[in-house]
Amino acid sequence: MAAVFRAERQLVLRSVVEEGRGADREDLLRKTARFFGRAWLGAEIREALTVGIDGLITTGESIESEGGLMPAEAFELRRCSRSAPAPEAAVPASASSTASVLNTPALTTCRGP
Repeated sequence: MAAVFRAERQLVLRSVVEEGRGADREDLLRKTARFFGRAWLGAEIREALTVGIDGLITTGESIESEGGLMPAEAFELRRCSRSAPAPEAAVPASASSTASVLNTPALTTCRGP
């Protein structure tokens, strides 16, 4: 696994977390190792991939909860969908483009319990 660049491992880990939303850490390790053609998890592979998963969590790209690992934005969307819906007034009437609407703080944060 040392022959695989750290950035490449991170990219693959992000993809595996995205595809396997809610998968546990062990499942993510196995799927990522398989992607790189490894049939089993040796100590070196396990360590390298564990460091990668920890990095995704530390940087805030992924969240680990009782339900497993998932992308942070998916966790936020799941949390927001459980709270009261935001009023339609949250979308600024003067929004001139989709980008300005998507970057509106009222739309990227949720309020609720």
